[in-house]
Amino acid sequence: MTSFLIGVSGFVPQLAVGTTTVIALVVNIVGAAIHAASRHIDLRILAIFSIGSIAGTYLGVRIATVMNRTVLAVILAVLTLGAGIY
Repeated sequence: MTSFLIGVSGFVPQLAVGTTTVIALVVNIVGAAIHAASRHIDLRILAIFSIGSIAGTYLGVRIATVMNRTVLAVILAVLTLGAGIY
């Protein structure tokens, strides 16, 4: 979705990343509530992944706010292409 917002909708990379992050948050809250109600959550794995995700998010936001928009857009495009090929 980030690549679509940048490439098709003309969003600047920071706005596209922020927008897709909030969309993912809303969707994931609903999914998490359903899985929690069904007791389908491993709390140990949740803790481990949460620590890494929070650290990665913090660093990603810090880097994105100081990085040139064009460079960031190219990096996101290459990562998206790589994920699609993989």
